Amino acid sequence: MSSTEPNSATPGAAAASPPSSPSDPSRLYIAAPDAHGDGGGGAGCNSAGPARLPSPDVDVEVPTREDAPLSLAQVREVVRLMQCPLCSGRLREPVTLPCGRTLCRKCLPSSHLRANISYPATASRLLGFQCPFTACRKEHATGDCPVDVTLNKALSTAHAELDNMLSKMVGSNVQTITKFGGRWESADVSLSRARQSTATAQCGGRLLGVYSMADKGELDYHADIFLHERINDISVAEEEELEARETRQTAVVGANPATVQGHEASPDRPGTSTPSTRFPTTIEDIEHRPTSELMEFAVDFVRRMQGESVRWLTTRMRDIYGECPQDPAFFPWWLASVLPVRDMEKYRLLGSTSVRERLKTCCRWIMEWEQRRWSIFDCVVM
Repeated sequence: MSSTEPNSATPGAAAASPPSSPSDPSRLYIAAPDAHGDGGGGAGCNSAGPARLPSPDVDVEVPTREDAPLSLAQVREVVRLMQCPLCSGRLREPVTLPCGRTLCRKCLPSSHLRANISYPATASRLLGFQCPFTACRKEHATGDCPVDVTLNKALSTAHAELDNMLSKMVGSNVQTITKFGGRWESADVSLSRARQSTATAQCGGRLLGVYSMADKGELDYHADIFLHERINDISVAEEEELEARETRQTAVVGANPATVQGHEASPDRPGTSTPSTRFPTTIEDIEHRPTSELMEFAVDFVRRMQGESVRWLTTRMRDIYGECPQDPAFFPWWLASVLPVRDMEKYRLLGSTSVRERLKTCCRWIMEWEQRRWSIFDCVVM
């Protein structure tokens, strides 16, 4: 007995006790049963006993499948299971085709009469459609494509849980896309208000990506999207002064220094400040004139037309649209309201991004107006 007890106790003790310094703290060390079975020594069997766990004073965390995060590939697979491959939205009334693919019931293509009908030739198999997936392109009978009841119930449960989880999140105000009267608008509202009957929210898919390119969601889905950005880092007056300075530098380059110096030295010399030299005379000359001179030229034209009592500058018109503004930022809009020009010409102001561009457009209108007036007078004289 003395020689048997150490031999029977040694394997059990070695298997039951965990290593002194385990390499993996998250692994459980379970004791192995005694090698001698039921007929072994009493000490060896009692020492092994049931499965042995670490002592309570050792902090060991055992990861479970719920704690393990999903990988990116697994998340994509889950999204693909709940998303229609055609409309990229949630699967609504999912239909599983004979080829094994699933799509929304509303995404099914239009049906047609089948030419070759296989057995059984029932009424539900008379109509068919071509598979919308390019990998298949086979003809499916409408009777072979019922609504997948099991998948529909599973998706309904999953969608309900997702909506419930989103409603319980802290700060549930999200950027939601709503559709009112055919227009896409951005509404920073809570999830409960977004689910009202007056709003149809698109919570994901391709449409959300297109919406992010539109400014404030004022463009329709099929509209052409353009981006106009204006940086208001300086005021309108500073911007006009900067443009005027750049225009003067461009005009001085290549000029005669003596002429420029003489003009600056004697500004009161006769003929140097006449309207013929101060105001633009051709349409090409408008591009090289400072913004201040363009404004003076336009205001001078309005004063001359008011003195001639033209019909579009009567007292009634001035009462409606007001007097001629002296601010370059408001003058182009006022002139476009009173001057009888074509609507297509007025649309140019909407595409302009600066005050100088709008003033240049107004000066072109003025020159064209003057040319038409002189051509009419010439015809009358003849």
